[in-house]
Amino acid sequence: MGIYTQNIYDKHGAHWQENLFYSHFLSLPLFLPFASSLRSEFRSFVSSDPMHISPSHLVPSFIPQKSLNHTQPLPSILLSPSSVPYIDIPKDLLYLTLNALTQYLCIRGVNLLSARTTALGVTI
Repeated sequence: MGIYTQNIYDKHGAHWQENLFYSHFLSLPLFLPFASSLRSEFRSFVSSDPMHISPSHLVPSFIPQKSLNHTQPLPSILLSPSSVPYIDIPKDLLYLTLNALTQYLCIRGVNLLSARTTALGVTI
């Protein structure tokens, strides 16, 4: 695949975003035979146990409030967990989303690297 990508880039230019889009978009029809299985798996992800997330969990408690922003203090609603409503997100769906995000970052980096170096450099 690396040599093929390198040849395409040599012939048409190193447009890594276009390569990333088409290489994934054109593969979507290959998942059609598995649509019912994917649908049932997604339903099980949605019905998994909820994870309670609050915006206050996003602010690390070990960071002093003054070091986050020197001019404006954080709103008190972010600092007191009892006053913030929780958001319930199914655990498995959250894990799937985080996995997809990290996979996207990885493949984005690989495509960017393949646009800037040879196939051998990407492999190494």
